[in-house]
Amino acid sequence: MTELLFRGATVYTPDGPGEFDVTVSDGVITSVGPRGSGRGKAVDVSGNWLLPGGIDVHVHSRDPGFPDKEDFGTLTAAAAAGGVTTVVDMPNTVPAVDSAGALESKAALARSRSRVDFGLWALIRSSSTAEQLVELASAGAVGFKAYLGYSFSVSRKQVLHALDASDPDLEAPPDYGTLTRLAPAIAELGLPLVIHAEDPGILHAFRRPFETYEDVLEARPA
Repeated sequence: MTELLFRGATVYTPDGPGEFDVTVSDGVITSVGPRGSGRGKAVDVSGNWLLPGGIDVHVHSRDPGFPDKEDFGTLTAAAAAGGVTTVVDMPNTVPAVDSAGALESKAALARSRSRVDFGLWALIRSSSTAEQLVELASAGAVGFKAYLGYSFSVSRKQVLHALDASDPDLEAPPDYGTLTRLAPAIAELGLPLVIHAEDPGILHAFRRPFETYEDVLEARPA
């Protein structure tokens, strides 16, 4: 067992901030006591805040698919440097996390590179079934993400901005009907559903050639 004492840490309690000795055993806080009460190998952190590791539930590793942008190694190194000890990665990597097999493959990749704890969101497509969601949950998905304003390339297994209904390779974005159909299964699983809330009809109404950054912002109203 690895035990470490942080001596004189500033800790925020229900009674406000104060200086405490905090003992950690194998990565778990085992005691918080008055300054000078702790025993063992100590690190003097007087004058510094000691906080639980942060949890970021919305990160984009781009791994697999676009590791040149960021991969699990660089993402989680930056997270650890900033005090974030758990990240939950979005499912719009390539291939997208729309099946149990894709999730398991991405999880194996993340385990080989991640420097912190991680979880994975699963993707809801307009063609997703309740059975697929159960399989994704069994494979370890922490919840489900629906991109309402994005199509899905069946051949590339990729979430795309494109909204061209005439392209046979593009599956239409999930809509409120999709969510209504799948909501009972998600509720039964007890997992969260998060939504990228853009309406394709509104996006179509604002479509025009982009010439400035302002054009892009106005074309995708928040």
